[in-house]
Amino acid sequence: MIEKKIRCVYWGNVKNCPQPTEDQKILKALKEVAEVQFFDIKNFNMKRLIEGANASDLFLFHAQVPTADEVTQMLIVERIQLVLRSIKCKKVLWFMEKVWLGKANIIDRLLPEIDCAFFTDETWVRRMKDKKIHALHPASSIKSIKGRFKPELVCDIAYIGQLYGVRPREYEFLKEKLGDAIKFYDNKFGQDLAYLCKSAKIILTPRFPFDDFFWSDRIYTYLSYGALTVHQRSYGLKEEGFEDGKHYFEYERDQDLLALLGTLLEKGAEKTRSNVAKQGQEFVKKHTYRERITNLLKVIKNEN
Repeated sequence: MIEKKIRCVYWGNVKNCPQPTEDQKILKALKEVAEVQFFDIKNFNMKRLIEGANASDLFLFHAQVPTADEVTQMLIVERIQLVLRSIKCKKVLWFMEKVWLGKANIIDRLLPEIDCAFFTDETWVRRMKDKKIHALHPASSIKSIKGRFKPELVCDIAYIGQLYGVRPREYEFLKEKLGDAIKFYDNKFGQDLAYLCKSAKIILTPRFPFDDFFWSDRIYTYLSYGALTVHQRSYGLKEEGFEDGKHYFEYERDQDLLALLGTLLEKGAEKTRSNVAKQGQEFVKKHTYRERITNLLKVIKNEN
């Protein structure tokens, strides 16, 4: 007997983003395992959203509240609460950001309205110890974008991401020590990122705001594009099965990082970089958004 697919309403941010965002990757994965009705968070009809959810088995959303003044943020959260209070099916939150400062306030207001919640910030999940709260990390796309070598993107070390928080200080330190060997790229995505991953010898992930049990989808994306990736040491990544020196390279202190980069850029290190990049690319094929969605549905089914 063929098991009937779960009916799901997914409320996310897809139509307004040209690059493949986490929401777009999740939507693609959802369509493989469920009957999905999608509503865009920035442009939707509330009546149709609620009717669609009440005719479904599952309502999945991310609580995307853009950075804004406190009053505007409060109004957006109140609108989300209104939607949730009108929905009778199982309501599931998958929060993809670090839970801190204003984000923590948003979560405090939404948790009473939902049945089950998943967070990429496992550090926060471990601290909460709430049975309806679970850790679920980001992942790579089911099908990766293929990049190719681009002479204009050639560099020894590529540092990708917006400079905020402590990142400007981190990058200034690296630039002072490494000079022209390191280049900054302001948040490349999609095909442009795939080209960079094939053209740079090393992709370095920013430290901030990651910790032992919170990291973004960067490492999965870089590895899936075939990049030799260097990432700050994280015990959570080890629990995920990532192996230092096999799938990627990790470091803990500044001096460790500088020594590691020097070793990876030595003459004759090309084979090491290539082998580790290939092994990392194969490894993250086990960590796709389809696998994450399957796990999410299993948890929900078991809780029922």
